[in-house]
Amino acid sequence: MRKGCDAVPLERTDVGTPCSEGNLRMKTPYESPLGVLTLVAEDGHLIALSFDEATEVACATTPSDERVLEETKRQLDGYFSGLRKSFSLPLAPRGTDFQRSVWSALQAIPSGETSSYGALAAKLGS
Repeated sequence: MRKGCDAVPLERTDVGTPCSEGNLRMKTPYESPLGVLTLVAEDGHLIALSFDEATEVACATTPSDERVLEETKRQLDGYFSGLRKSFSLPLAPRGTDFQRSVWSALQAIPSGETSSYGALAAKLGS
């Protein structure tokens, strides 16, 4: 793993009370072939990956979040280079029960296969 703040451009994003326990999140941009992705970690888990561009970045201070973001970048590099077909990351997605059931169903689609919205809805009983 690379060392130093210059090698790990992370930004603190506080939600709710600034710097309150359990609300400190770390985010970092990731340059992908699809565009800039924003990776967000909290408590050593990846909680979000989005196409929103990251704003200004600063050094991170939470080692477990730095590790999960660096590992996410490493696995994304492998995926986009064609060497990886699946991911092994600690996930803690935030959403409603329905959103989490959709994300779980999406994870069950094997690499290289596709599914329609209708098939996914039928599987979920919606």
